[in-house]
Amino acid sequence: MHLYNLWLPPPVAEEAKKEAAAFKSVVRSVKSCWRTDDPDSIHDTLKWISVIDVFVEAKSNICQEDVKELIEFGLELLCSSQDMNIQVRWAYILNRLLRKHRKNLSLTIDWRPFYDILLRMHFKRNTGPEGWGLKREHLRSVRNLIQHCRRFFPAGSSSQIWSEFSGFLINPWSHSAFKGCGFLNLFLSMNSENRCFFNSEWIEKCLEIWESVPNCQFWNHQWVSIFARCIKHCTSIDWEAFHPRLYTHYLNMFEISPSYRLKSEQYLLSRPHNLRSLFCCYNGTPTKAIAKSIVYLLKPSSSAHQYFQMLVEKIEQYFHPSNEGDWTDSLDSFLWYLVNFFKKRLSCEISYANKGKDDIRLGRSERERFVKTVLRLMEKGQYSKNEDLTDTVTEAVSILSYVEPSLILPFISSRFHLANETTTAIHQLTIALSSVAAAGRAFLLYSSPTNSTDFREFNNLMKRFLSVALVALDANDPPKTCCAMELICSVFSNIPTLVNEVMLCERLCVSDWLDEFLSRLFCLLRNMDSDNIVHDGLRVPTAKPTFLCQGSSCYYLMLHILLSRLSQPLFKQAMESISQFVNENFLPGVRIEIGLLCSACVKAEPELAGHHLISKILITTISLLKRIPSGSLGENSKDKISLALEMVTVYYLNILANAIYCAGPVLAQHKDVLKETISLAFENPSWKVNESGGLLLRSLLQSLVFYYPIDQYRSIPGLTCASMLDPYLSTKVDQIDECDHEILSFIPKWHIPSKDESSFANELLEMHIQLASDELTNCCQVHQDKNLLTDSGSENRLKVSLLRIECSLEGVLSCLPEMQPTYKDSEIKSTKFSNYFLISGSNGTTVGSSEMRERVAKLIHSTCQYLLAEKADESKLLQLTISIIDLLGNYGSASYDKWQGRNRNDILDSNFLVEPSFNFISSSHTDGKKRPRWALIEKAYVHNTYRASQSFYHEFRVDENLSPSKHMIFLMEDLLDLSLHNYDGIRYMARRSLLRMFKRCPSLISKFVIVLAHKLRDQKTPEHVVLGSCKLLSDVTVIRHLHKDTVSFSSFILGVLESFHHESLKSQKAITELFLEFNKHYAGIPVEFSKVLDGQPTLLELISKIRILNFSSTTLRWRYSLMADRIILLLTLSCTNNSILPFKIRSEVTGHFLKNLQSELPQSRMLSISALNCLLQGTQNVAINASTRETLTQLLLQDGFLTEIFTQLSLLHDNVESDNLNNKVLFFNQSMTDDEITFFYFDFCASWPRTPDWIFLDSFPGSVSFNSRFARVFKRLVQECGSPALGLIQSAIEQISDSDDRSKRAIASEALAGLLHSNTVQISDEWVSARLKNILAEASFESVEDWAACIQYAVTEKGIRGSEVPVLRQIILDSLAMHSSKNKAALVAKRYYFLSVALNEVSPATMSNDEVRIHHKIFEELLGDLDHFSPQVREVVGATLCVVCSNMRSYTKSLKTYQEDNSIQSENILSFLDSIQKLTNKKDDTDTDLTETMIHFMMSCLVSGRSTLLLDMIVRIIYPVLSLQDTPNKDLSKLARDAFELLSWRIFPRPFLESAMETILFSATDSNWRTRCASLTCLEAFMYRHTFILSSMEKSQIWECIKKLLSDAQVEVREHAAKVLASLMIGGEEDFSSAFHKESFANAESVFKGNRQRYQNSSCGLASTHGVVLALAASVLSAPYDMPSWLPNHVILLAKFISEPYPIRSTVTKTVAEFKRSHADTWDIQKNAFTEEQLEVLADTSLSTSYFA
Repeated sequence: MHLYNLWLPPPVAEEAKKEAAAFKSVVRSVKSCWRTDDPDSIHDTLKWISVIDVFVEAKSNICQEDVKELIEFGLELLCSSQDMNIQVRWAYILNRLLRKHRKNLSLTIDWRPFYDILLRMHFKRNTGPEGWGLKREHLRSVRNLIQHCRRFFPAGSSSQIWSEFSGFLINPWSHSAFKGCGFLNLFLSMNSENRCFFNSEWIEKCLEIWESVPNCQFWNHQWVSIFARCIKHCTSIDWEAFHPRLYTHYLNMFEISPSYRLKSEQYLLSRPHNLRSLFCCYNGTPTKAIAKSIVYLLKPSSSAHQYFQMLVEKIEQYFHPSNEGDWTDSLDSFLWYLVNFFKKRLSCEISYANKGKDDIRLGRSERERFVKTVLRLMEKGQYSKNEDLTDTVTEAVSILSYVEPSLILPFISSRFHLANETTTAIHQLTIALSSVAAAGRAFLLYSSPTNSTDFREFNNLMKRFLSVALVALDANDPPKTCCAMELICSVFSNIPTLVNEVMLCERLCVSDWLDEFLSRLFCLLRNMDSDNIVHDGLRVPTAKPTFLCQGSSCYYLMLHILLSRLSQPLFKQAMESISQFVNENFLPGVRIEIGLLCSACVKAEPELAGHHLISKILITTISLLKRIPSGSLGENSKDKISLALEMVTVYYLNILANAIYCAGPVLAQHKDVLKETISLAFENPSWKVNESGGLLLRSLLQSLVFYYPIDQYRSIPGLTCASMLDPYLSTKVDQIDECDHEILSFIPKWHIPSKDESSFANELLEMHIQLASDELTNCCQVHQDKNLLTDSGSENRLKVSLLRIECSLEGVLSCLPEMQPTYKDSEIKSTKFSNYFLISGSNGTTVGSSEMRERVAKLIHSTCQYLLAEKADESKLLQLTISIIDLLGNYGSASYDKWQGRNRNDILDSNFLVEPSFNFISSSHTDGKKRPRWALIEKAYVHNTYRASQSFYHEFRVDENLSPSKHMIFLMEDLLDLSLHNYDGIRYMARRSLLRMFKRCPSLISKFVIVLAHKLRDQKTPEHVVLGSCKLLSDVTVIRHLHKDTVSFSSFILGVLESFHHESLKSQKAITELFLEFNKHYAGIPVEFSKVLDGQPTLLELISKIRILNFSSTTLRWRYSLMADRIILLLTLSCTNNSILPFKIRSEVTGHFLKNLQSELPQSRMLSISALNCLLQGTQNVAINASTRETLTQLLLQDGFLTEIFTQLSLLHDNVESDNLNNKVLFFNQSMTDDEITFFYFDFCASWPRTPDWIFLDSFPGSVSFNSRFARVFKRLVQECGSPALGLIQSAIEQISDSDDRSKRAIASEALAGLLHSNTVQISDEWVSARLKNILAEASFESVEDWAACIQYAVTEKGIRGSEVPVLRQIILDSLAMHSSKNKAALVAKRYYFLSVALNEVSPATMSNDEVRIHHKIFEELLGDLDHFSPQVREVVGATLCVVCSNMRSYTKSLKTYQEDNSIQSENILSFLDSIQKLTNKKDDTDTDLTETMIHFMMSCLVSGRSTLLLDMIVRIIYPVLSLQDTPNKDLSKLARDAFELLSWRIFPRPFLESAMETILFSATDSNWRTRCASLTCLEAFMYRHTFILSSMEKSQIWECIKKLLSDAQVEVREHAAKVLASLMIGGEEDFSSAFHKESFANAESVFKGNRQRYQNSSCGLASTHGVVLALAASVLSAPYDMPSWLPNHVILLAKFISEPYPIRSTVTKTVAEFKRSHADTWDIQKNAFTEEQLEVLADTSLSTSYFA
């Protein structure tokens, strides 16, 4: 039994024992609903989903065998169903069951059915008509279900999964490879049965595949996730050999620029948005998987921690507040996941301590090293400007302080003292207080007498914390005040009972501290009240609550904890001060805060507080009420009431209502006085006083009848832990023994209402209900005297009567029994309802009766009718009526709202109240995180609130014989009328309440849908009724119900379409939004359409009515016509393979959309394109194909039909180019509304293009008008209709492809692409060649992009794996490969461009002999055009050369890997590669054109992701790129700089690493100083990217090279070398840094002491001296925020060079100025590291740098 259920109120806990049997009965009922002989019976199981969910949320103690049986049944049902809505609902509940019970279940689940579901629902061309909202929810649910089921896949599953999806990875440049790695990440199981599949060889193979596609976030995300799971679960693999490569990937996935000269963003390879959605891959660094990998790589005697430390050294500088950027969010999540996974790992190692994994378990030294490393990130990020990062650091403090307190607690303490003394950054104190609060329990445990030897030092520290917390209570600084209150809560939650001298803080006098606390608290409240508005000399409280009452504030908790922990003498001392403050101060602006203060006193000591507070407040309140004139209620005596008297009365009534809440039996002592107070408040003529009296009545009733804990915040005597602190408890216990005395001792004491309390509550309830009933009855009898209710007094009587009922019902909630339901079969009345039981739950003891609820419901129904008829404009009366109806009809909803509100308030999960499952301070470990006892009691109380809301909520679902009471139906009808009111606020309140009733009684939805649909069709319906109807119908609950009932479905459809006559813009907007919501959540047609039922509409009748309405009528507006077409499409697609829809209807619908392509309405044409893409999918039914073919052929053969279609479709491409052409897409721009109607989301999985779009050339900057959906329509037309359509489309293409109108050329390109990709053999080779030749010869410059897209579409491969080759691809390639030496440069560029996009679509591993031949031929041509005179041609040649070379390299690799047969001789391939080698060896510095081409080639390789196979060539182009960074040829230099930006992100594996490094080091010695500067920047990036794979010797060579450049003859080179060295030292490399610091200091000291006159007489000597000073400056700049021990001497020695000439003096002044700037925040502390003499020297260099220096 869960702890929350064990701690329930005794009556509820006793009932909870029946839940196991109830759940078993539910399982039987669910299984009996589905009958295999009746497929439609599967829908009957859906009503049980919410019932099962209740058992999960209630944490019921149910049998695991029943859970297993239900899961197996649910999986079988899910896999056999074709209905997306059913799969969504069952996937949801299966996810919840598996997540909760996965560790206790033994299941075997096959993976392939899930794959089939994904293919059927999301990975085919026509994924069905369901709405995109439903599809998105389905995808998320199924994906989560697969992740939960992976642990139950049988042995051999991983091998099968790898075999299934590894074939997708053959072509790494195809989107099929992205899809394959996404499937692998989703399905691969690493449970104990499948771990044998994963070994070092498999890891090596996957690393090679991962590295084959660089700079792609999607690719990285999938593979790093796979490796993270493998690292965690496959502990037998030796990961040592893979550490350098893995950490290299981890570092470079953080998009951080290592140099200020380089951009911080890399070029990322594009991937389809749909693939990202399908596999849940979002933008940004995959920090979760990286952190998971790092944490689980850590092992004893492993090098993983060394690499982790190097990673932290590289990124820690970017955590500092002054170095934040776009990377801050990813670094924040990285730190959070690091600590979180470390916590999970330690928890698991403790839980499985006896299962023998000592070789991988982290010991004390490993934990200490990890914490010490993470602490470096925390130090930099604690005071970040990013609030999320500071919160993450605080969370890390709360966790790691229990792991290594010797490291974390001194860090917190020092930061606290520093923040307390700092005056320049006052926000630091807020963060420091929060950190101390988060580690409060760790401080107390670590410094307790049993653990600490320096007890006195701890006493001083704790005293300091609490003293500063008091000072921080500041009304002008809410964040600091909240943190101070958190600190007080954190400390006193751990101390059992406070006496005058606290046991753990002997030097702190609690009595004095308590007085100071109360004094500052009272001052805080006074200051907050002073912010209120002053009106006529009175402070009028504002409606906005103060920050003390907001959800994130722990004001209420602080008061409860502190006052409940005081000893009797201390509480009396506090009580006197509080009582005096409350009675002597009038602070209306903080009356809620003061009420909470009184409530905390009453809960702590009810008897004492009742005497000091409640009695005095009651006396004051009654005296105030009696001072008000005693005019009868209803008389206009408002002018007789003083405003001041009214405010004071309201003030004390509010305080009293808060003070008595949950006060318990003490209220019986004040029974008569409370009754009198409430009666006087309701009889008062002031409405504000009436409302306050209502609050008092509600609070009193809840205090009398509710179950709530008593003495919740008190500590239990004798149950303190060994450290003399209050014990923290965990809810996760393997098995709680209900007879365990220790557990029983922690069980809370509940308030169980006594007979006197119940009697008092019944008396109050009956009195106020009866008084209100009599008054309402009199008021509503208007037929007796119509003039009776014309004065304002009658309205006041109505309001007060309704207020009485509302507050009475709110006071008892579900304690007042539910109305008796009606029974369809009266014979089983006595058995069904009496046996109804699901879960136990109750707010309190039962009061009143169901007859009382029914009596009030009848009265409110008549009152509502009267108000709507006579007082429809009185909004307050209507609001009260709606609130009462909600309390009467929505049984348990108020409790559910209360539970939701408390559940959203995460204050009980705050880090200062939670201890992790492990505790290495006291060695007390548990299975789950721990909280204070009072916090668990609060959670148990909230848990009981949820149970109370659900105990009878599902009675109408589980028993079909039950239906709502007639009174409830009357109330729903009243709410319907109110939902259509002309006031927005009234409509909102009524709609919210009515929709709740719909959820509880779904059988009644149909009745109301018919009514609302009729109102939409009625021409006389007012605007506000239309708005209300649309809002109700657009709710998800209503829309989901439509597909269950044919009548309501048909009424809804016709109601929406026949609402066109409403002229109001608001009405039209509401109707359109309603239709969009219907589209979004559309789940198909009702199953009853497949049955012939008497009196029920059929699908054919519905379609006929819509067609009559739309096809043959001109009365519909254009958007309604669009909606009608959309609905016809949805209905047609919903029954594609169903015999209920005749073939003729489907063919006519298809023909209708084909004709609509001629429509003058652009939106109609767009919808027709989407419709034809869905309908022309090639159904399996031959009869449907024949009928459709006949209809389409007849239309196409009409004169001018196709020509008109081309003309109209071309207009969709006729758009003015915008300034923002980032995506280079030019197309018809619709509104979002029209877009959602016309775009049908059938193509959810991107099928084209098959490869990433990366070929964006400056030579062809035009925009793209090509649309693949249009091309697909022409392809399907040719496939459906054959030769007739083919000939017509060919003729049309020939006519318009040479048109001067670009839009017509665009539609011609789409039509041609569809024809060429249709695999139609009737297309002649000659016609294809002629078309392509004509395109090459006459295509205008602006249409090149469209024709390139046409060719790309035509040659793209087919199938889910992208392995099926189009029939005409070889003909297209042969036609493009035809070479003419007489072509102009523009034609050559276009031909190469077309070839590049065509060959980019070819899969190298499966190339045919002809395709290899074409590659060889094109390569030979490219060799001849490398130095072409045209820049346009050179750019395209570089891109084409990249594609050709990479394809051939990949093809050669596949021959070796897969041993494929190929007729091409190996010597031909070798000669091909020799040609490439000659190309790269060609070095002619004078040939600028060749160099430009090779740079274009290099950039194409890096941008396309194909560089992995061409690194040997790229390495040889590094030197030209570096040497051309700054030349007189500005265009070439810009190109080289762009190439350098791309090159700086590239990782070079061995053996290319050595070659690249050799080239860069050689460039650093170049005679051109600009080349040397560029080489320095390149070395900085190179060192950063390869820090994990460079050897120590190679790093040493780089350091020596940079150090030599410190003495370079050019001053720019010297200064840049110093900056690079400083950057390298900031990024780690401690061994080299330490040696450099010593060397630079020694050299500078030697130069300073020596005879420096000789260096000033020559430039060489000056450069040498400047180099020494720059080395010293680099050392100073390498510690921008810290103050290591060596830094003061370095700074002072540097300052002594201030008298040297330029540029030495300039270097000194700039460096010292930067040093002072970066240390300004902590200078008051860090200056202590300098002596007085050193500070004087440093002050002499404070002058700013002079321009003439």
